[in-house]
Amino acid sequence: MKRNISLAALIALLMNMHNAFAIKDSTSKQNFYGAWSFSSGILFCPANSGQLYVSFPYITNTNGSTNGTTHTFSGTVNNPYTKQDIIVNILSIELGGFRHFYTCRLGAYTNSESAVKLEVGTGYNFYFDPLHNTTLPARKKLLVIKPFVNGCFAQHGTSSDDDNTFGTLNNTGTNIAAFGHVAGATYTVNGRTGSHTDSAQVLDIYYRQNDWMLIPGISISNNHYVHQLHIEIICCYYLPLFEQAGLKFDQDQYHSTGDLVPFGTPNLTATFNGKNTMVPYQFSGFYLGIILGINFSGSPVHFSTSKK
Repeated sequence: MKRNISLAALIALLMNMHNAFAIKDSTSKQNFYGAWSFSSGILFCPANSGQLYVSFPYITNTNGSTNGTTHTFSGTVNNPYTKQDIIVNILSIELGGFRHFYTCRLGAYTNSESAVKLEVGTGYNFYFDPLHNTTLPARKKLLVIKPFVNGCFAQHGTSSDDDNTFGTLNNTGTNIAAFGHVAGATYTVNGRTGSHTDSAQVLDIYYRQNDWMLIPGISISNNHYVHQLHIEIICCYYLPLFEQAGLKFDQDQYHSTGDLVPFGTPNLTATFNGKNTMVPYQFSGFYLGIILGINFSGSPVHFSTSKK
């Protein structure tokens, strides 16, 4: 399933959300705050259980052309994404003023050895205190309620591993051509001190999926102006906007031979549990997590000071 919503439309949507909440923040030092944090939580996505099967023709030769002997490759992967996914945001930063804030998170999915995501977005701060909501100034209230909307790019299958690999082809002394790409018997490796040529051994064929998502949500945290320790509980929904799945070809696990070959490409057969598929795995659903980190602000509040 594909939802052809462009990245430009996603950026425009994020900007419109920001403008909808537009109440001008003071740019003074005392309103600035930030937080470095680590977070983890559960994505309640579908189980995605089943067998994914692929087959396609390829050509081998010794002269590097697209002519030669034709063969057929076929392979399967079984249940690589069967559990509810735990997402770990290894590094997160939040920067904001009194009302608006912006976030950036770099994370990984623990259900796979090779799945990462980058998430950016914006939100709005509502200050709240269950005991003294009307008597305390906002900067001294206990809690902050934070509606937000983020955009996210996630890649499942950044490299071949035991779970997502359909198989390998012998690339030693042989050129392999498929879908307009040629995996030569040798390839060039570029390094800091120059380049050198390696002889190929095997061609790895594995599954990759790219997801662009919109993540609306809400969280509640302690007040960043009051506490140095940042504690936050977050609930949101991962809504896929555009999904693309297909095959990736790498020589000796590390040298890429070209871009993703999407399912639906002519001569590429892909079935999931016996049915033709374009995107076999779904990584959408509710997410519930906790964020722990360190707050820093331009002017921390001390309760002995006068009201703002």
